[in-house]
Amino acid sequence: LTQQGQIMGTVPYMSPEQIRADVLDARSDLFSLGVILFEMVCGRRPFLGDTPVDLISSILKEEPPDPGKVRSELPEPLARVISRCLAKDRQARMVSAIELRDHLLKIRDESPRDSRAEEQASPAPRTVAVLPFETLGRKEATAFTDGVHGDILTRLSKVPDLSVTSRISVMQYRSPDRSLPEIANELGVTWVLLGEVQEAGNQVQVNARLVEAAQDRQVWAESYRRQLTAENLFELQSELTEEIAAKLQAQLTPEELRAGRQLPTRNLDAYRLYVEGLRHLEQWTEEEMRQAAESFQRALDCDPDYALAWAGLADALSLLRWYGFAEPEGAPTPEAASRRAVELAPDLAEAHLSRAIVLSSSRLSDGPRALREFEEAIRLQPSLAIAYVWMGWLHLLMGSPEQAVGPAEQAVELDPLAPQARVFLAEIYLARGETEAALREAIRARELQPEKPFCHYIEALALYHLGRLTEAQAVLEKTLTLAPPSEQMPTHSQINAL
Repeated sequence: LTQQGQIMGTVPYMSPEQIRADVLDARSDLFSLGVILFEMVCGRRPFLGDTPVDLISSILKEEPPDPGKVRSELPEPLARVISRCLAKDRQARMVSAIELRDHLLKIRDESPRDSRAEEQASPAPRTVAVLPFETLGRKEATAFTDGVHGDILTRLSKVPDLSVTSRISVMQYRSPDRSLPEIANELGVTWVLLGEVQEAGNQVQVNARLVEAAQDRQVWAESYRRQLTAENLFELQSELTEEIAAKLQAQLTPEELRAGRQLPTRNLDAYRLYVEGLRHLEQWTEEEMRQAAESFQRALDCDPDYALAWAGLADALSLLRWYGFAEPEGAPTPEAASRRAVELAPDLAEAHLSRAIVLSSSRLSDGPRALREFEEAIRLQPSLAIAYVWMGWLHLLMGSPEQAVGPAEQAVELDPLAPQARVFLAEIYLARGETEAALREAIRARELQPEKPFCHYIEALALYHLGRLTEAQAVLEKTLTLAPPSEQMPTHSQINAL
């Protein structure tokens, strides 16, 4: 389309040599970029004209205004760089875009930062609580309802741009008697996700809605109805997660999208048994741990390649061993179960967490390898609060209470209403000699779950170290009334470490 001597381009951004149809090089592009930079910081172009002829004349003959005089608050080094880009003589410009980039980076790094402006410009934190889903038509949640709720919570917690409150903290709101703004304030979140699950014959429907908690304002809602198969159930959860992430402007990489669409299992019975196992495992008593191990093993009987069930089985067996209880007859070792989980799903956070717990607590204890596994689990699922709990505990067992407190405090931040997280933090504070802080966390744990003996036990330990012996004895006596023979407080390396 071009002809010899014809000028091609957008006139306001042309360099003088382009207008004159001279031989061009990269410095002509730097002039055009200088025009754009001037327009960005000054709100107007450097060369003006009512007609194309007037504009061409201005570019060829007139000196551009000093950007620093048009915008007095502009950093002087930046004004100089823009003026140099707009020099009529190409010899006075920079040689290359690399040189220009280096100048701009230096200006950025040396410029004083306005922390107040940065704070005002920063986006609202993307903190989310996924409240327990309801089962439509029933008073109690079914395994599928708990499964859908737990899976969506887990999927969202793998999105790096989101901070998701853990399952333990949200489960107490299964039948909330407080408003959403009150719940969000207790959990320290900006957004709340609510949902319902309905099973009808061979169909399943999931309703979900996202609420901006402070104003109790619904910003998104959707219903999903599918034939009840494992493939459809997990596909539904993937769609829901992606929609919520998009609504909260959280970025999912192609790798994260692919990982979220993988099928954990194609067997619905295995999925149901896995969810049952999680319910038992959350209770942390000997009987519940044994039932959890049985449920996970039955899930594996249905689907031997179900990595999550292998990870769950490893966790149940590790906890039984950790507390000195006999392991179930015929069960694999925690080491074997955790290795199988990682082999089947090397990108599964829960698998690496199980492996780390085994390496922390088994006869094959290996602190450095366990720490690497914890770090990998957190990389794969940044909001995995329990990984921070165990990592802090491992630092403590390795004789590094200073390194333990950071992960333990992060666990409490992610899981503020989980008594286990606060008990572990209290124990770490004790090891650091911060006894008052330990007592504060112990009391909060006991308030959260007064029926749990270990919450009272750590409070008594803190009182003992403070020299408040009469109070410590009273709390210990209370502890013994709560602990049946199957749930005596451990005398494991925990106490030795303290």
